Formats: sequence, structure tokens, C-alpha cells
Amino acid sequence: GGPGSISPSCEYGTDCSDCGPRLTLPSPPPFSPGIICTDDCILASNAFCQDGGPGSISLHCEYGTDCSDCGPRLPMPPALPPSPPLPPFS
Repeated sequence: GGPGSISPSCEYGTDCSDCGPRLTLPSPPPFSPGIICTDDCILASNAFCQDGGPGSISLHCEYGTDCSDCGPRLPMPPALPPSPPLPPFS
């Protein structure tokens, strides 16, 4: 992976025979409080966003656990309460 790679099959800096030496990547800036961004999903870092959020192609990961592919996520808004029942039709 990284600049100039054609696939994310190898971790950045682990394929020097094909990609040549790589520079050390700078640490990413810390995220603001409340931002969800982990790669805890087993399918994280496969070039497909799969956490069910905006731009995602599937729901295979929990929201915010495919950060390498989806980017940082804002917390989901709370679910709206159900609407009250309609009065009987007369």
C-alpha cells in the first residue's frame, strides 16, 4: 500500500523488492473527541469501505471500524423515537 502502489495487498514498507524503499509515514493527527476511527473490523484496509456509513458498499463492519477505507466517522445521531399511533379512522 501507499503512494504509487497498485493494491493494498502489502502493508506500507513491507515490499521493498517491488516498490523500493519507503519513507516513514508521519503519524496521523489525533482525531477530535467523539470521532470514531478504528480498523477493528476483520475486513478493514481492503480498499472497500464496509461500515454501513456514507460511501460504504456494505454492512460487513460495525460503523467506524473500517477507518483505513472509510475515513473517520462522526458519531451516529440517536435513533428517533417511534411515531405515536394514528387516531382511529372514523
